[in-house]
Amino acid sequence: MLIIVDLDGTILDSQQQHLNAFTKALKKCGFYVSKELIKELKDRFGKPGMEIFKEILPNSNEVIIKAVANTAFHILMGEEFDNIKLLPGVDEFFENNKEHVFALATSSNKDFTYKIIERFKLKNKFKVIITKDDIEKAKPDPEILNKAMSEAGFSAKGTVFLGDTIYDYQAAVNAGVRFVGVTIVSYFKTELEKRTECVKTLADFKI
Repeated sequence: MLIIVDLDGTILDSQQQHLNAFTKALKKCGFYVSKELIKELKDRFGKPGMEIFKEILPNSNEVIIKAVANTAFHILMGEEFDNIKLLPGVDEFFENNKEHVFALATSSNKDFTYKIIERFKLKNKFKVIITKDDIEKAKPDPEILNKAMSEAGFSAKGTVFLGDTIYDYQAAVNAGVRFVGVTIVSYFKTELEKRTECVKTLADFKI
């Protein structure tokens, strides 16, 4: 069995750090961050940063959007990085499923992904690692899952995907793979529990 896992909000307790980076970047670039804008950010968690900023700043040009996204990334990799933790149950998850093959499929970029999984000594857990830099279309498009399955040598029938956002769920549906929502820090907990099987933490997952 191939077990594909999302990163932020599934393995990592990083939601608040991403949100902090996004809001600080917006303020630094001259935008007013209202409660409504914060809700718009949370509603788009699970998408790449550039895509999020394009959607919440529809009247801004490409130069401004890139500036906000780059600022957010530098904040995340700088002052917010050390505050990122592993979510409960990660070690147990890998131990409980060690006879299976693992792949990582994340909307984060390659620099962040490799730095954080090396920090937590997780890199060797994965046969395949796919980041947003490796694909053309982000979740909910199934490209990231299809690429992970192709590189790992598995079909959709032999694959399960664990993630924390509605976009993870939609990508799994589009790829024809089983999906399990991980809800411990998910901004989409209620919606996921209405649509699919869910667990609180990775340690609660059963094949």
